[in-house]
Amino acid sequence: MQSLPQVIAVLGLGAPELIVIAVILAILAAVSAAVVWVFVAIVRRGAASSSSTPGHGQKKCPDCAEFVRMEARVCKHCGYRFDVESKKA
Repeated sequence: MQSLPQVIAVLGLGAPELIVIAVILAILAAVSAAVVWVFVAIVRRGAASSSSTPGHGQKKCPDCAEFVRMEARVCKHCGYRFDVESKKA
């Protein structure tokens, strides 16, 4: 197996070319990290706003078991109509 300096010599790369390659690889790494960061942020936001986890001021629909606001008269998931007097279903 050849060492890295031998490979560079065979390819005929000098210092300026190696610097350009290093800069391009650094930019690609930064862009990849940014894309992963944005993807993770989107996934976390979707998980945080899930309607399957109870929050303050929510009630559970007796038909579909999804959580909706306490003030809701109709379940946004299945259309179940809540009683007007019911505080928590």
